[in-house]
Amino acid sequence: MSWWLYLAGEHRPVRDPLARPYSLMLAGEHRAAAEEWEAVGCPLWKAYALAFSPQTRDAQESLDILAGLGASAVRHAVLRDRHARGLAVPRGPRPASRANPAGLTLREVEVLELLADGLSYADVAGQLVLSEKTVGHHVSAVLRKLQAPNRSRAVATALRLGIIPPR
Repeated sequence: MSWWLYLAGEHRPVRDPLARPYSLMLAGEHRAAAEEWEAVGCPLWKAYALAFSPQTRDAQESLDILAGLGASAVRHAVLRDRHARGLAVPRGPRPASRANPAGLTLREVEVLELLADGLSYADVAGQLVLSEKTVGHHVSAVLRKLQAPNRSRAVATALRLGIIPPR
């Protein structure tokens, strides 16, 4: 009950001893509390422990856990509460990236399509009005996301997955 009162803005002194994860949460030890919850097999409470951490990566992990549990209402409540408390709100991938089988952004798909046409980094940069260095960053992201060792394998994988149309 102390945790819920704390979230509601009631900061009462705790008279009875609390279970360790709750004590850690109330003390602002979000990561340590999450580890305690994980050790006892409580993913929902692990998500709660991470939800109000000032660390954006902790908040993102919380949101990922909640999404995996199918707790969309709780996920939205955490986002709303973080915003109200002035904490950073993780954005996560855009809808287009979520819809892509490999999580590629629209720009990464554009770059990949031009590579499939046989264009060099310089040609891709010229066509998309980017620097060659930026094209290189996009290509690196594509290779990582498609787990491809080189550009030709990335193009082949993208064709197989239907990410880009056959040429």
